[in-house]
Amino acid sequence: MRYLIILLTLLMLSGCYKFGEKEAAKAKKAKQAKQKQQQDAAAKPAGQQPILGKMTNVIVDADEALKDPNIRELGKRKIPIADPLTQAAAGYFLVTARVSVLNLKHNVDIYRAQHDKFPTYKELMKMLKQHGIQMAQLRPYEMYGYHQKTGEIVILEDMEKKEQHGPTIPLQEE
Repeated sequence: MRYLIILLTLLMLSGCYKFGEKEAAKAKKAKQAKQKQQQDAAAKPAGQQPILGKMTNVIVDADEALKDPNIRELGKRKIPIADPLTQAAAGYFLVTARVSVLNLKHNVDIYRAQHDKFPTYKELMKMLKQHGIQMAQLRPYEMYGYHQKTGEIVILEDMEKKEQHGPTIPLQEE
């Protein structure tokens, strides 16, 4: 009986030892995978970082930005009906940008109703910080712009950055 107890104890201990080995190997693999993922993310150029679901509060003074010949103001855009994949992706950027612009435009309209004038660019930036207003992240070569005289929020496109960025999902302008 005594030998049986010793034998069972040895069997259990040897099984526990191997279990610990397996867990250590799994943890090591998970750590290596995480490090590889971080290295891959760091290796991507800034323009190639994912932007879906990201927010920004960067708005430029459209009057100043349009002095640069590489920057143009985008008009109203439509979703192209080319194929289902690019149509859905183009729709995402178009709709999220429009919702963000409408939200900010509403705040500008409230300011105008209170002060009988449109906010200056500095007042708009102060308003963004005070209210914590965030807008949907645009493509790397696009930015939000604000016209002080008309209170209009527009989307600006940097043609030079667009050429460097490479092919994207097209949006048709009206």
